[in-house]
Amino acid sequence: MKQTREKIDDYHNFSTVLVAISVFFYLGLMFTGDGKTPEQIFLLLCTAYVFLRFAFIFRIYSLNLFAKILQDD
Repeated sequence: MKQTREKIDDYHNFSTVLVAISVFFYLGLMFTGDGKTPEQIFLLLCTAYVFLRFAFIFRIYSLNLFAKILQDD
């Protein structure tokens, strides 16, 4: 039970960090995107998208583990 709770916290922290990094990528692109080539813009947007997808996946994992804890109790 304690290990499961630690996994939930870890997944939640991973998703928070990934969202923060993707926001920094996006804001960096918006404020300094004038001098970037289309390939660089595409790469930054794809990276932000992938990080957001992983954040979503980690959040789903944490919710599934939380539901498992509630079911066990």
